[in-house]
Amino acid sequence: MTTYYMHMDPNIFPEPEMFNPDRWLNAESEDLMHANLLPFGKGSRACAGQKLALFVLYSKKDSN
Repeated sequence: MTTYYMHMDPNIFPEPEMFNPDRWLNAESEDLMHANLLPFGKGSRACAGQKLALFVLYSKKDSN
């Protein structure tokens, strides 16, 4: 299954075609959304910048 179809499932991501970053705040299905979020892909075709992006995200989070 492609990441597009995974992220467009309205049972997991409410109103998937709408840009709404607030869906992650106080979401009833937050655990389900995090479990199904696959922004970088998996396997041999995974995003080359995944480790850098995660480093930047978590290093800023820890510095606050």
